[in-house]
Amino acid sequence: MAIRDDEVAAEPMGINTRNLKLLAFGLGASFAGVAGVMFGIFQGFISPEAFTLQESVLVVAMVVFGGIGHIPSVILGAVLLNVVLVALRYVVGPLEAMTDGRLDAGIMRQLLIALAMVAAKLLRPRGLCPRRSMARRQRSAAFDQASRRNSPGAVAPSPHLGTGHLISASAPSPVTALALAPPHTAYAR
Repeated sequence: MAIRDDEVAAEPMGINTRNLKLLAFGLGASFAGVAGVMFGIFQGFISPEAFTLQESVLVVAMVVFGGIGHIPSVILGAVLLNVVLVALRYVVGPLEAMTDGRLDAGIMRQLLIALAMVAAKLLRPRGLCPRRSMARRQRSAAFDQASRRNSPGAVAPSPHLGTGHLISASAPSPVTALALAPPHTAYAR
């Protein structure tokens, strides 16, 4: 989690980012290998024709529609997108009859997937059911910005209490100054 949020900050904290990235890549490849074996056993025969571009786009659309980085959102996005695509099978027949065959089911499917991804990113940019910690982080960032804007001794809103607290009128310590500094800011002492 620390590597995903800020890799540069994770290294000084003692996290070996290279080894953790290699571990994550190895675990992902292992899960993909097990999934491939299970798919082969289930199908009985594997052919390159089973893996079309359309299927790859559908998997990426499920992840983007659900929300990247939160597994329950991705699962919810996959279920909803599959339900909509199955319901499309029953709707396309009458639509084709109304348009005298000019409306193709394949084109409708691609259009619906594209519209679902665009709508999801416009209406719910953090995913269908975002993590609570992300919302907490955003409130904390807003609090930090508000406290930096206020003058010393002013009352700033608290992300936890809702009323506010008094900001110290004294100068911040060097550790606090570094912690509140924007990323990639160097202080010469």
